[in-house]
Amino acid sequence: MRPISTGMTAEHIALPGRPGRKSMDELMLRFRQKLMSFWDLIYNHKEGMYWPAGAFMELPSAREYPDYYQVIAHPIDLKMIREKIENNKYESSVQLMQEFTVLFNNARQYNEANSQIARDASMLLEMVIKAHANDKDAPYESPLQLKQKFG
Repeated sequence: MRPISTGMTAEHIALPGRPGRKSMDELMLRFRQKLMSFWDLIYNHKEGMYWPAGAFMELPSAREYPDYYQVIAHPIDLKMIREKIENNKYESSVQLMQEFTVLFNNARQYNEANSQIARDASMLLEMVIKAHANDKDAPYESPLQLKQKFG
């Protein structure tokens, strides 16, 4: 298992205001940007004019698909994930990957195996997991979590 990274070295965390050191706000901004790069990868993926992420932006209508909420234990959509990134709710990029896994597994569980939405879910999940695995600095951990661990 590779060590967790924020993309910065240890000297960036201590004593804000000193040359070369970053404030917690700046470290958190960089962490959110790293997480958003994975979200953007999914959101911006297009196949010609087709936008696979479109089906995952919002949860299905409870009125149109009432059984969805009986079948799916943890409903989540891309807008909810983005909001959680923006509000510093993720402790690590691994936690974000787990959330993407829940999102896309929900779609595969609810929809027919060879439906377009199930195929899109599989493709988008594979794409983002692979991007995370291939990121030489990943996994990333929230600077807030690192501060709590190491002071």
